[in-house]
Amino acid sequence: MALVSILFTAFGYVAGAVASLAALMLQMFAYGGIWMVETLPAPLRALHPVSPLTYVRDGLISGFNGTPGFGAAIATITMIGAIAAAVNLAAVRLARRRFEAKSTTKATATVAT
Repeated sequence: MALVSILFTAFGYVAGAVASLAALMLQMFAYGGIWMVETLPAPLRALHPVSPLTYVRDGLISGFNGTPGFGAAIATITMIGAIAAAVNLAAVRLARRRFEAKSTTKATATVAT
């Protein structure tokens, strides 16, 4: 969800929606739940370790099977979420500064005329 917010903040509504759908499709194929990772093309295989869905899948598998790895998956997902939230906060602050600078410039131009 944070990735979608970052993309909407960075690219606007339309381009952010397209970029978030593209990111979702890449994650859906790269996380190894649809096809085995070994059978994926090289670019999707490279996305496998950075896809958050990979760690959700690993956590679900370890949780259901009772094997070790559930705690590591939760920790990784939490870390990815914290990093995404920090990037989202920075993107929102940058967008707000741009908006305020644009509105201040526009107000100054209107007053000067």
